[in-house]
Amino acid sequence: MGLILAATLAAGTASFDDLFEDRTLRLDYHHTGARGEELISLDAFRLEPGRWAGSKVHLIDHLEWGKYRLQVADAESALTIFTRTYSTLFGEWQTTGEAASGIGRTIHESALMPMPRRPATVSLASRRPDNSFAEIFTMRLDPASHLIERAGPPAGAQVHEVEVHGPAADKVDLLFLSDGYSLAEAEKFRRDVRRFTERLFSFSPFLENRGRFNVRAVLVPARESGVDEPRKGIWRDNPLGSSFNTFDIERYLTTLANREVRDAASAAPYDRIYVIVNSSRYGGGGVHDLFAVFSSDNEYSGYVAIHEFGHAFAGLGDEYYTSEVAYNEFYPAGVEPWEPNITAMLPGGLPKWADLLSPGVPIPTPADPNRFGSVVGAFEGAGYAAKGLYRPSIDCQMFSKGDRPFDPVCRRAIQRIIDFYAAP
Repeated sequence: MGLILAATLAAGTASFDDLFEDRTLRLDYHHTGARGEELISLDAFRLEPGRWAGSKVHLIDHLEWGKYRLQVADAESALTIFTRTYSTLFGEWQTTGEAASGIGRTIHESALMPMPRRPATVSLASRRPDNSFAEIFTMRLDPASHLIERAGPPAGAQVHEVEVHGPAADKVDLLFLSDGYSLAEAEKFRRDVRRFTERLFSFSPFLENRGRFNVRAVLVPARESGVDEPRKGIWRDNPLGSSFNTFDIERYLTTLANREVRDAASAAPYDRIYVIVNSSRYGGGGVHDLFAVFSSDNEYSGYVAIHEFGHAFAGLGDEYYTSEVAYNEFYPAGVEPWEPNITAMLPGGLPKWADLLSPGVPIPTPADPNRFGSVVGAFEGAGYAAKGLYRPSIDCQMFSKGDRPFDPVCRRAIQRIIDFYAAP
């Protein structure tokens, strides 16, 4: 390594172009384990066809919202040059009764990074109960290796630019993917994308930041219209593998076909993925920096699309505590959740959003809508638990169905993600 580059690395002044090519490298891997154990095994490094869509300015993720962390370090100096935190379906599955019973599973996952110019060390880490990260995978990456595969979209994938306001690296790039739409339903998919795009940008702070987003869509034609519904014995040949009954929860709609999703997404730049499933049944799911999935034609589809995107976009936690879930101790006692809108008030007895508390509000805050219906406080009941966890407001888009706005704490979290990816 040149002395000048070594000095800029040590000083933290190296630019994106010093460190990376303007390409997207995808680490595909298999995540295996059961309750309390996990193992990462390499599938492949895959170079995607397009340019890097993420920020070229914010290379280190200081927010650290998510259960897992990708870290890229310069191999010679060992200095970290890139990090991202994210969550996975495997991390959720580990909290289910199936995992606790000792049954193991393997789920395919991906982590994206810009293509390093020089040899690098790539590692993955898992969040421990004390919120520190423990390394679970590391390997050396040679950018010149002939073993780096080339990835690309499936044959027949159609890209549609919904609204583009500037270069991908300067904007938040949203990408809608179709599942369960036949080629004959291509126009329906485009209408659905436009409908949900308009709904998203009717909510603050997306509304005020619309010009900082690009929106694109990729149609991957399905041989059959519709989606898998295992409890009803319905199976469809859908290209992205979307299915109800994830973790055997009736309305949990996601996909475990990660390779297919990522290959389809490689057709266009993206920071966050929306999967629209062609179905009239109520359901959806969202995982931070993985995807938001929702059905297109249910009476609650508009609500689900925004709620699940809150999870996928800004790592927002569920603020409700009464619905069916498959999780056991998703938030163990004595642990402060990493999600920005849920708190155990550890340590110190104040929520993590103490700077946003309404003046004079009692902590904990009584759930009295007449006195505290419009304040920021700490209301007990959140994250699937009626006791021990607290939410910022009595009601919010992350709490109950409908057109409720995001509360100030959730809005701030969303704004931080927008500011991370988009130029001012």
